[in-house]
Amino acid sequence: MSGRLSWLRKTLWRGLVISLLVLLLAGLIVGWLVGTETGGRFLAGHAAGWSHERLIISGWQGRPIGRWQAERLELRLPALHVLAEGVAVDWQSLSLRQGLLDIGRLSLRKLSIRTRASDEAAHLPASLELPFALRISALQLEELRVGSLTGGEDLVFRQIRARFQSQSGEHFVPELSAETPWGHVKGDGRIAQNPPFALLSHLSLVAEMDGRQAKILAEAQGTLGRTRLHLQASSDSAQGLKGEAYLALQAFESLPLSEARISILGLDPAVFQAKAPRASLDIHADLRSSFVFDPTRRKAPGIEDMKVSGPLTLTNRLPGLIEENALPVEALRARLDWGGGRLGLSELLLSLPGKGRVEGRLAWIPERLKKGVALGQVEADLRLAELDPARISRHARAMRIGGKIKAQGGVDAQRFSLDLAAESMNLQAEGEQRAGVLRVRQASLRAGQSRAEGSGTLDLGGDSAITMEGRIERIDPKAFLKDSPAANLNLRVNAKGRLQPDWAGQGKLILEASQFAGYPLEGYAEGAFAPGRLSQA
Repeated sequence: MSGRLSWLRKTLWRGLVISLLVLLLAGLIVGWLVGTETGGRFLAGHAAGWSHERLIISGWQGRPIGRWQAERLELRLPALHVLAEGVAVDWQSLSLRQGLLDIGRLSLRKLSIRTRASDEAAHLPASLELPFALRISALQLEELRVGSLTGGEDLVFRQIRARFQSQSGEHFVPELSAETPWGHVKGDGRIAQNPPFALLSHLSLVAEMDGRQAKILAEAQGTLGRTRLHLQASSDSAQGLKGEAYLALQAFESLPLSEARISILGLDPAVFQAKAPRASLDIHADLRSSFVFDPTRRKAPGIEDMKVSGPLTLTNRLPGLIEENALPVEALRARLDWGGGRLGLSELLLSLPGKGRVEGRLAWIPERLKKGVALGQVEADLRLAELDPARISRHARAMRIGGKIKAQGGVDAQRFSLDLAAESMNLQAEGEQRAGVLRVRQASLRAGQSRAEGSGTLDLGGDSAITMEGRIERIDPKAFLKDSPAANLNLRVNAKGRLQPDWAGQGKLILEASQFAGYPLEGYAEGAFAPGRLSQA
């Protein structure tokens, strides 16, 4: 019996010693792997084989549980490709005892993230919790590229600096700055780790546009699923541009934008486009989104079925004449409807200087012709009243114009007509736009015994080919242009040519018995013309 107990004690002792030796050996191996640079290189060198080429690490230096750096880290997944270059990490391994991954410094020379687009709808995550608390005291990323695995242009951010902390049930970014394609961004934010993911963030953007500085402040609050975004914009332009917007976002719903209230004060189009007219526009819009109902669709509606509608108002504080490169509009009021490939303005009221007004409805349905020219279908039913040309151009004679302008049709062809009257004058025209060619079938102007008639075509694509023919009888330009000498013109004209890239063409002019500034005129001319050149005359 004593022999058996002695044998059992020896066996247990040997097993304990072997177990301790195995644990000691395993500890030494683990310590060598994570505690020495040689071990780190071993792990980095075998990462590709162990991960079946999904994780590739090259240029390793340092200890995994302290300071280390790698020239290249690459993660390859079917729908995600991440490439990090010039990576350096300094972290405290002892903090893992308290469940905290404490990274003192994380720097990257370049980080590229490419994803594959998915047709699946995005869903709210079940949780944003990490398996441990995380703190990054200093993040330095010199260049971040975000793009698609299928190609296309990357979105590039530079000089990213941030701090990050994840503990006590939330993720917190106390500091963030970056150079973006739109300007310099600074901000902070926080978001809860569990539903409904309450969030609060602030961002400021400073951008330079044509030598002028613009600043945008953004505040987002609410939850990840329903966020209210408040935007404020200002610039140091002479007009003191200011803007404000309140957006209601539903990032994981079929309608990601449910409402938008936008207010812009002092907008001058000439600041953004030198050839645009000068103005000081105050714009207000209160928009709501919904779905365009289509009973023939079998699938659930998506963002392409979204419709945005609501009241739109515009006030111009600096209306003026076109010769002054000003915008001769005082105000606009309408209901905007945008969706289903259609942009419409209903209940339209356009106020012009001198009590002029245009009322009705206007819509544009964009399309692209085979010639590659961006055009579209226009629908219009407009009524003009009290329109004074002298308040639009200083060369025009004062009068009061009223009448109607209409346009309608389908994708293949559109018809238009206008009927305008002022004093004893009447202007009528009708035509169509078919296959990218605008055709004026008939246009006539009558003023007492004077009349003018004509027709023509304009190719809306290519070199903008144009043709025209017309006849004028007993027309006095002074009836329309106050600075024109008195005249009595009788002529016939026939011409064709192009408008692009430079206007050029050929034509014929027959001037019948006429008078201009008291001088008799009569003659015939035929020739070819181009900028600065007249030939075959």
